[in-house]
Amino acid sequence: MLVQYGTAGGFYIDTVAVAPAYHGTGIGRALLEFAEAEAVRRAFTSLYLCTNSRMTENQALYSKIGYVEYDRKPQAGA
Repeated sequence: MLVQYGTAGGFYIDTVAVAPAYHGTGIGRALLEFAEAEAVRRAFTSLYLCTNSRMTENQALYSKIGYVEYDRKPQAGA
């Protein structure tokens, strides 16, 4: 599942979810690539996402494919 939309701050990837049985198959990366292409198609010059600090596997993937951390913020209820 992929949830994405434009904001005043850029193109936001809200949710990237892959069923556990399909982890490690490249589906998550393909969803991110789709979101990146959609951001370009819609003429956004920046793309961003948020992740929970406990989701270290996600963070490793994001770093591996070129995403960089630029901020950390607490979220209500987290």
